[in-house]
Amino acid sequence: MAISVPATTEAGVPSANYSTMVLLVDDQAMVAEALRRLVADTPGVDLHYCAEPIEAIRIANELRPAVILQDWVMPSIDGLDLLRLLRANPSTAETPIIILSSEENPERPQMPR
Repeated sequence: MAISVPATTEAGVPSANYSTMVLLVDDQAMVAEALRRLVADTPGVDLHYCAEPIEAIRIANELRPAVILQDWVMPSIDGLDLLRLLRANPSTAETPIIILSSEENPERPQMPR
């Protein structure tokens, strides 16, 4: 499932032109909602959310985002595997990708191997 948050002008009117298309791939809808709230008042940002990592490549091929934000830990596919798939895909091979992740235990951070 993908959702779109249209960009708005300073007056709150939807903008016809988006300057930055962003794709968020995360299995947690609350992360998408938090990010949506962060960018809601930012003109020129068109945020799309994809909860299913396997769908991310198809959606990225359609949207051609300026940047992809992706979770590192997802139940259906490992974040590193998704990153490899996105890099192997001609449409997203050079798209900037930012990995989002958090450690639930702040006393013992773990680095990916």
